[in-house]
Amino acid sequence: MKEDCAKEPFLLVNPDFSEGDRGWHGIPFTAASSGVAEFYDKTFDTYQLLENMPAGTYCLRAQGFYRFGGIREAYAAHNNGSERLPAMMSLNDDVCSFMSLFDESAPYTYGPYTYPDNVRGAHSAFNNDGAYGANEVECTLDARGDLRVGLVKTERVLYDWNCFDNFRLYYVGRPDAIREVKDEDAVCVDVYTAGGVKVRTAVHPAKAVEGLPHGIYIVGKRKVAVM
Repeated sequence: MKEDCAKEPFLLVNPDFSEGDRGWHGIPFTAASSGVAEFYDKTFDTYQLLENMPAGTYCLRAQGFYRFGGIREAYAAHNNGSERLPAMMSLNDDVCSFMSLFDESAPYTYGPYTYPDNVRGAHSAFNNDGAYGANEVECTLDARGDLRVGLVKTERVLYDWNCFDNFRLYYVGRPDAIREVKDEDAVCVDVYTAGGVKVRTAVHPAKAVEGLPHGIYIVGKRKVAVM
């Protein structure tokens, strides 16, 4: 698999939006500036298409949040249980909703209001505070084929806001190795580069390659590609 991965164009184009909207197709972002991208008060279907990808399971992760309308209305909805999260990221037909702006894991307050309220604030939340990172979706290709990496929202919500950054695509493994990978999830592993250099010791598999540079790594008994 290592040789196969080396030949494939795994890297997403412009995954951190440092080059505006380059590489992304479909509905244009409301803005792609300050190192993040956003949609405001609109529906969208925006994507990159990776062609002829090897069979296996892929995991897409990103930092991002969704505000369900204007600030006051969205905060009330979050607290009274009526909040909805229609902004999603997708891998082919598999989707997950972006986190709420007011997710309890975020280190911000409503009074005084310190939640992100523009792209500069979002950039700081993502890249300085490390917030809003629990956005993840997986997709399995049973055979070699295309992988559509996207963002989608089909419902119009007045004054809503979806902001995101730092997309990362990981190759988990072959379809016949998925059960083995899941069975090992609770066991801490060491992480090595493809050249055999240990870079992490006794870490949980789910966090094993977070933050590592692009490349191929040996995580326990499996190979993982960081895109």
